[in-house]
Amino acid sequence: MCWIVFVALAVLIGCGGGGGGGGGTVTSGGNLVPAPTVTLPSNDASLQFTVVTGQGRRAPGDMVVGMGPTHPLRVSNGPFDVLVVSGPIGATLTSYSLYSVGTTKPIPAGTAQITYTEFPLWLNTLTGTDTNGNNFADWSGSFLSGTFPADVMLHRGRDTTFQFALNDATITGRDNNGPVFDVDIFNQENLNPISGNMESLFSDYVAFDLTSMGGSDRPNIIVGGADGGDCDMLLYTGDSIALSKGFDTNGTLMILDPRIPPFENIDTGRIDSPIIVGGTPTEGTYTLFEPDWRLVDPTQGIIVSLQGRWRPYTQVLGNIGSYMMVVFPNSRDEDDGFTAVYIARNGAGEITAMWQGPARFSGPDANEIRLTRVRDIVSGLEINPAVGSMSAYVNLNGEITSGTFTFVAPPADFPFPLTGSFRVFRK
Repeated sequence: MCWIVFVALAVLIGCGGGGGGGGGTVTSGGNLVPAPTVTLPSNDASLQFTVVTGQGRRAPGDMVVGMGPTHPLRVSNGPFDVLVVSGPIGATLTSYSLYSVGTTKPIPAGTAQITYTEFPLWLNTLTGTDTNGNNFADWSGSFLSGTFPADVMLHRGRDTTFQFALNDATITGRDNNGPVFDVDIFNQENLNPISGNMESLFSDYVAFDLTSMGGSDRPNIIVGGADGGDCDMLLYTGDSIALSKGFDTNGTLMILDPRIPPFENIDTGRIDSPIIVGGTPTEGTYTLFEPDWRLVDPTQGIIVSLQGRWRPYTQVLGNIGSYMMVVFPNSRDEDDGFTAVYIARNGAGEITAMWQGPARFSGPDANEIRLTRVRDIVSGLEINPAVGSMSAYVNLNGEITSGTFTFVAPPADFPFPLTGSFRVFRK
């Protein structure tokens, strides 16, 4: 499995002046463009460990490794700052499966996020058949496979997933000391080759319904390498962008990495219908698939590689008028390329226009915002962008929470006011 599945998909964050915690409003051409409010329901951060198993071939038999209850999954900053997930996991290494267990962590007042830098991987049980087809008696004990460098960032009100691969190429059997663990293979499959860390990612999408926009203004979803028609929703985490069409069947979800031309980085999956509470849709779930390398044509396989939830933007943002701009930070809190989304709405609150693109707070293009039509999002091409600047930043807990934007001489089809306020999607 490519390391991008676990740690990539990043967009980005920033710095800048001012104090306080709110954003103002600016008028242009008689149109009011207020900064929305973020209405995430919880101040706690959610962390989900997910273990994906299986490699590119089948072993002679099943081999199952247990993590917990003696030493459950955890992340840490040394021996005295440890976040433990209480539930045990029993993972079949030779299957192509996903196992998950989660917890929540309160984020203290005045703190933007919490970071953990270590992943100590303890194994407690092992049973089954090794790669030579030899059966061995059940083993139980305490085996520290290693303490691996990690970059796990927990953000207030957001869902973070920390995912790693474990299979029978990494654990090949057991000897007198316990499991035989190949550290090099584990590192190769799980470390980001650029940072050298195992990295977490945001797994909660914010969805924008585009069905009231004309078909020529919407991007087309790609299903099985073919054009699947106009997408119904665009979804953002700050780490990735997704397109969906329909619900509850495979092939209804397509996920892009916004840093790289998307046709080189497409994953597909399934998006499930939202939960209805009091007649109002609140949230749904999604599942990401990857190729099954056991098959002659791996793309015909369905292997679960990531799961999470999505919510309509109206459930997590408030103070929305005819126009709104929201800027999504990424899970790494990097500062040279957040993703901005600018929408126009009709009197019924339906989205009638949407542009999106990078908003940079540092680097050679600091304070620049570049928006393009969402219909071009799958190609990854920046076609005739609207280029503007950002200023008047407001900070809270050392992070930008809002600011103002101005566009000068945008394309003739730019359907929005040229000035206004934006909100960064942070609790």
